[in-house]
Amino acid sequence: MSLQDEKHQTARAGHDDSEDDPFYRYYAEESVSEITLHRFEQIRAAVMRVLAGQERGSSTLDVVDIGCGAGTQSIMWAEGGHRLHGVDINRKLVELAQRRSREANLDIDFQVGSA
Repeated sequence: MSLQDEKHQTARAGHDDSEDDPFYRYYAEESVSEITLHRFEQIRAAVMRVLAGQERGSSTLDVVDIGCGAGTQSIMWAEGGHRLHGVDINRKLVELAQRRSREANLDIDFQVGSA
């Protein structure tokens, strides 16, 4: 399928994945807001507290971020030394996540798709 066909199919499905889309702009900006970063840090801390009480062979986790958007939460986990896989339906947000992870020198597998 050509990119033009894919864009047309996406538009028919009600998804605009262009950078001009208000949805994209909102999530690109909001994903790095102070309140969002704090909320994601709290989530990661809560998960790690639960896991601290369990015996595991390794402290490194394989984390799947379904609906990863711009990749903020994935990047936080990867910075903690974990292996990350992110998936989102919005191609432009996944491309933003890929760019952000490259800029942070992190190896994160971001893919466009649905779960």
